[in-house]
Amino acid sequence: MKKLDLTNPTYKQHLKEFKAWLQTLGYSQGTVCTSPYAVKEFLHFSEGIKQNNYTITTETIKTYFDYLSTRKNQRTGGGLSYAYLEKHRASIKLFFEFLRQTHKIHINVTFPYIEKQRKIPQILTTKEVELLFKTCTDDMYGKRNKAMLTLYYGCGLRKIEAIALNVEEVDLNRRLVFIQKSKTHRQRYVPISKRGVKILEDYLYSAREFLLPKNSNESAFLVSSQGNRMSSELPVHALKNLIEKTESQTIKQKQISLHILRHSIATHLLQKGMSLENIAIFLGHRTLDSTQIYTHLITTL
Repeated sequence: MKKLDLTNPTYKQHLKEFKAWLQTLGYSQGTVCTSPYAVKEFLHFSEGIKQNNYTITTETIKTYFDYLSTRKNQRTGGGLSYAYLEKHRASIKLFFEFLRQTHKIHINVTFPYIEKQRKIPQILTTKEVELLFKTCTDDMYGKRNKAMLTLYYGCGLRKIEAIALNVEEVDLNRRLVFIQKSKTHRQRYVPISKRGVKILEDYLYSAREFLLPKNSNESAFLVSSQGNRMSSELPVHALKNLIEKTESQTIKQKQISLHILRHSIATHLLQKGMSLENIAIFLGHRTLDSTQIYTHLITTL
């Protein structure tokens, strides 16, 4: 819904200010990029029902989420996920807080309860993960792909966490990755396996330095072919290419994403006897509620 146009000039101006406000307060790159789009869709909907200049009520909110619950996902054609709806709710709440703090506009509304229908994701087996690693070539791009798999699977990082990672935050001597920016705004250290250290070291000294232009001061650990910090799309495309190269119909049918790699390592650690409490710390979960799903995933392997 990125191409929606707003007609209200105040809405347009506030939307620009909202993005800058998120950046100033240090919100994650994901929130800064996606929240304004969610708010833009809401404001466009408000204009459509003739509620300009923030004449927003609880009924407006209810009507909007009723609309979202029936709107199709533009990419998949299916319904919108619980996570998508929750993202919209969180984004609109943030926008209302921005209006309150910066423009003294108070919008007092109640948001509807969104029933969570948890879908058990399909995850990779350890053999399938190994096949992904073996598919990586031995050139600098293949070594970068192995490093990405090590961070997303071996360290269980979220997509943005790996992209935001800087070189100084990867301590190969202590076998630790320091996550400074996370979805939950909680810093943590993540252990690296001995094999993972070798892969990251090989990438760092045999690939990354050749991807950087001369005299570059780029701090990002994962860099693009131009020597810049990776975009959020690059690791997604890299994983899709690896999956295609495995020629495994089983892996292709599982619709594997970067987040599924995170689910996979958590499930494998639970299989090996790690406690849910330690897995929650490893993944950076705030509560055990988010970690409980892995007890169900074990039965799918």
